[in-house]
Amino acid sequence: QPAERPKKAKCPITGLPARFRDPTTQIPYANKEAFLTIQQLQRNEYAWSPILGTFIQSFTETVEGVPEHWEEACVGRPL
Repeated sequence: QPAERPKKAKCPITGLPARFRDPTTQIPYANKEAFLTIQQLQRNEYAWSPILGTFIQSFTETVEGVPEHWEEACVGRPL
């Protein structure tokens, strides 16, 4: 019986085949943008939104017309 080929790693950010691995986390990634996203996640620049069921980027700037504390509603905690 022929040996199975190892499955190619898939980038969790892009869904593309991963050509590289982050040296710190060993997370596979496909391109520069995915690598930068992994670094941002490590620096806690994204927060998990239980309402949306995904990570969202933390915003430090106030946007005109957005209600106060809207981030807390999205994330479920103060940012």
